[in-house]
Amino acid sequence: MVVITLPVIAFFLMVIQFSYADDELKCLVCRSLVQELNSEIAKVDPKKKINVGTGRLSPDGDIKRNVLPYARSNVHLMDLLETVCGSFDDYVEGHYKDTGERAVVKIMINGQMNPDFSRVEPKLKDDLNKGLKFYCETIVEEFEDPIMKIFGHKSESRDEESDLCMKEAGFCEFHAEEDPYDFEKEEL
Repeated sequence: MVVITLPVIAFFLMVIQFSYADDELKCLVCRSLVQELNSEIAKVDPKKKINVGTGRLSPDGDIKRNVLPYARSNVHLMDLLETVCGSFDDYVEGHYKDTGERAVVKIMINGQMNPDFSRVEPKLKDDLNKGLKFYCETIVEEFEDPIMKIFGHKSESRDEESDLCMKEAGFCEFHAEEDPYDFEKEEL
C-alpha cells in the first residue's frame, strides 16, 4: 500500500509545484518549447509529404486522399510532442550576468557551445535542469490541442510564441515592444 501511494503523492506534489511555480519561469520554458518545436519542424525536408484521407470509396469508385506536407502534419507533431521535452536536458536556468534578467538557455546548439551561455550565470540546484523538463512536459500535456492547432498551419503573420505562451497558456505578459500598434488596422 505504501509503495503505491508514494508515487501518487510524488505526482501530486509535482503538479502542485508546477501550479505554484512562478509565471516568469513558465513563460521562459514555454518560449523555449516553441523554439524547439520550430527548430524540429524546420529540419524536415519540405518535399516530404504524407497521404491522409478516409480510405473510403467515393460514389465514382475513387479513393479520396490528400497529400500534405509532413513537417506540420498531425503525425509529425504528435511524434514531436512525445520527444521534444527531452531536449530540455540540455537547458539550464539562470540569469544574465550583465542585466540580471532571468534566462532559460540551451547549453549546446548544433554540437557547439551556445554563445549566449557565457553571458548567463547558471542557477545551481540539486535537480539542475530536471525541473525545466518537467515544466515542458506539463505544458505539452496541458496544452496539447492548442499546440497541435497552432503548429499545424504556418502563416507569415502567425507568431507561435505569442499564440501559445501569451494567448493560450497565459504564462507571458503582454509587452508593448513585443507587439507594436498597427496603424493600418485603425479605422478612420
